Amino acid sequence: MEQGFGKDVPVGGVPVGKRLRVLSMVEGTWVTGPIKPLLMFARLARNGVADQPPIDLSLMTTVRSKIGVPAENLLLSAARELDVGVEVLVERRAWDLRVMTQLCRVIDAYRPDIIETHQVKCHFILAQALLWRGTRRTFAWIAFHHGYTRANAKLSLYEMLDRWSLRKPDKVVTVCRPFAAELIRHGVPAERVAVISNAIEERTRPDNAELCELRRQWSLSEQDFVIISVGRLSPEKGHIDLLDAFRRLCREARGDRGLRLMLVGDGPSRAELERAAGDLGDRVRFLGHQSNVWPLYFLADVFALPSHTEGSPLVLLEAMAAERAIVATAVGGVPETVNDGLSARLIPPHDVEGLRRALEALYADAPLRGRLGQAARRELQKFSPEAYRDRVWAVYKEVLRSDRPRQAH
Repeated sequence: MEQGFGKDVPVGGVPVGKRLRVLSMVEGTWVTGPIKPLLMFARLARNGVADQPPIDLSLMTTVRSKIGVPAENLLLSAARELDVGVEVLVERRAWDLRVMTQLCRVIDAYRPDIIETHQVKCHFILAQALLWRGTRRTFAWIAFHHGYTRANAKLSLYEMLDRWSLRKPDKVVTVCRPFAAELIRHGVPAERVAVISNAIEERTRPDNAELCELRRQWSLSEQDFVIISVGRLSPEKGHIDLLDAFRRLCREARGDRGLRLMLVGDGPSRAELERAAGDLGDRVRFLGHQSNVWPLYFLADVFALPSHTEGSPLVLLEAMAAERAIVATAVGGVPETVNDGLSARLIPPHDVEGLRRALEALYADAPLRGRLGQAARRELQKFSPEAYRDRVWAVYKEVLRSDRPRQAH
């Protein structure tokens, strides 16, 4: 037996009968892609299984408020609906140093075995709080790296600071091998990097009445050939390439089915994309942010993911679960999720003509669409919630080893 977390524990284990306490620090006001697997894990791990102890996971998040009273938001509501604890750090302004004091108080009160940080701001805040406090860590630190968007100057600054922050945790978990290679190039020791792809839970197919209502709502007929793309409308998602490819498809495709493109999501590029789609008229529909995207996949013949960069996109897993034919760019973790020619058509990023050809092939070949969709559905078995839980637990077990030294801050 060796000392760890203030009590006797077996080497490489946790005390018998102990509930593991995990504090996950996240950013945001609604349930984004990185947060969905986290909430799924919190529910699945609550009671423990086999050699995995029960895990009490609570969220910690910052909320901006000038009056010091945090407002309710979709993220907080979703966590509470799942009976996941929430700790709120109130920011009165950007770079509010009082967040450090609040963070330390939460840590002292909660006494976590593990702190997870998600997104670059959270990595930086925890690293700064530890440096500011100047005390030895009594918890393991796992940083979850979800990739970079460089959507604005502030995020670009945090992402530069990430090169410093991510050298501090005991483990850095990222979502695909290319991201892992990038982290190692930026100075994170290879032995501290792990790859865990995202996962999704099973969902039932929407009933025909719901789909009929959605077709009426969005003025779609059952004869239309519908392409759907789901994601934030920002430059790195490549929607401008998809619009160009769709325009060429409309000019060159031969057939009697009407062509429709549905863009689901919102973001800084929306106005630009709407202008770019002006000549396509009602063939392109901007659906904006949708709280429940799942039924929309079943309106489509093809799911398109034209991104210039990706990690382990949940929307890709959702399209696989819906058994849609997939056309995607071979970036990030996409080739680790689907196989070109077997469960998807993969093309290089920025390749507008390749995207057009792939869409046209699927437009012309219904059996091919069926085969790709069925194969994608089978591939999804590798991304089950239980597989995700087991992979996260393997990382927990590694960082909880009582003979593992804490990284200096």
